[in-house]
Amino acid sequence: MADRVAKTLKLDKAPDYVEAWKDSTDGKGDIIVWIGQMLQKALVVTPSRDSSVIDVSVNWSDAKTAAVLANAFAQAYIAPPSS
Repeated sequence: MADRVAKTLKLDKAPDYVEAWKDSTDGKGDIIVWIGQMLQKALVVTPSRDSSVIDVSVNWSDAKTAAVLANAFAQAYIAPPSS
């Protein structure tokens, strides 16, 4: 699902993410997978005690980006898989 978020937000085209990927991997491997793993580590999902509601949040240094990522994870969870 984190890979889907990375693709949906086109993070593989964002210069900051591309640079971080290159620095971390010497440009080897799939950037979408790398970004997805990074996003997965930042994801926090907390179930509600008395209902089927979950809280989706992302620990990120920038609040606006955290909100965008959390919303993208929620949308990816409820949207049917793409073919």
